Order: sequence, then structure tokens, then C-alpha cells
Amino acid sequence: MKRFLLVILGIIMAITLTSCASKPKVVVFNDAILEEKIREVMNKPSGDITLEEAEAVKVLELSIDWDPNKPDIEKIQDISVLKYFINLELLDIQFHAITDISPLAGLTKIHSLGIGGNQIDNISTLSNLKKLRFLSIFNCQASDYSPLEDLTYLQTLFISWSTIEDLSVLSDLKDLTQLYIDNTQVSDLSPISNLNLKALRLNGSKVVDYTPILEIYPDLEEKDFEITE
Repeated sequence: MKRFLLVILGIIMAITLTSCASKPKVVVFNDAILEEKIREVMNKPSGDITLEEAEAVKVLELSIDWDPNKPDIEKIQDISVLKYFINLELLDIQFHAITDISPLAGLTKIHSLGIGGNQIDNISTLSNLKKLRFLSIFNCQASDYSPLEDLTYLQTLFISWSTIEDLSVLSDLKDLTQLYIDNTQVSDLSPISNLNLKALRLNGSKVVDYTPILEIYPDLEEKDFEITE
């Protein structure tokens, strides 16, 4: 009888474990605004979003229009759940109230990232996103921009209205063709003198000496300044 009970108990435990193992894990959101917008993109207004479904998403366009009167409570603030969207290739999440982008560290397939207009003061996470070709981080308040050095495939960089001062972090980004540094504290253009830029905007910066870019000036197809002899 005792052996029979042990067999029955073993069967029950096996069924329970199998049930737990087969049940898909679900994404738990910590930000209601982010959840609402992701559900819109996925066309899934209700019900659990499984990890498998999250991993199938490659594009999330979640930006809103700039509105200085919009309270933070109506914007995305916590993006921790995005760590489950590991196959994202494009993420556009601008003009929200995000301060921490560390949840993006594992999204190594991203090639296009728009996080401008948020409240970001630490961009160390970007060092992991080595496939980035497009990056928008305007209005960034970071004190250290060295992570940009690791983005060797970067082609377009929007960093206007940010705290960047030293462009030496960009000097080895040979694929960079579009650079937007208007309304920054940048004054020295020599670090970008050897880049193959086709677009350069620097109106509102501290630049007064254009000598370093005289050679690339004729190749600029987009610019917001003129160099006169």
C-alpha cells in the first residue's frame, strides 16, 4: 500500500512539473504607458504577452510628439521590461521621461535607436550595442560620452542640445556620415576632420574656427553654416 501511494504521489508530481514547465512565461510590465503602447504595436489589447511573443518583436516605434506641458506620469518612465525583447532591431522611444537605459544592454541586435528627448545622464549601456548604425540621443545630459567610441558601425548621430563638448570620442567612427551637434558646447572640430561626413549641423555650438573641416566642407550635402573666404 505504501509503495502504491508513493507511485501515485510520483505521478502527481510529474504531472505538476510538466504543467509548470509547459506553461509559457509571461512579460510583467512595470510601466502602464509602455504596456499600452507595446500592446498597440503588437495588436494585443488584452491577455498575457509571453516571452516567446516578446522575442518575436523586431520593431517598436513608441515615440510621442514633443509637448513641454505633458506631465511625466503620461509618459514612459520605466523600460525594464524591454530586456525581454531581445530580438529588437529598431527602437524609437523619444520624448518620454526615461532616465535609465540599462535594460537595453542585452539588445545587441539593435541597429537603430532613438532615445532623444528623455532625461538620460548615463549612456554606458550603449557600449554593448555595437551594431548601431543610427543613434538619436539629443538632449542627453551625460557627463561621459566615451561609450560612443565603441559604435564603429555608426552612420548617423543626432546629439543636438546635449552636454557633449569633446568630439574626440567620434574621431575613429569612419562610417559616420551624418552628424548633428547643433546647440552644444562643442568648440573644436579637429577630431572629425578626417571623417567622411555628408551632413553636419552645428548652429548654436561654440565653434568659431572652421579650419579643421575645410577639406570636407565641399562634400557636405547638408549643413547649417557657411564658410566664407
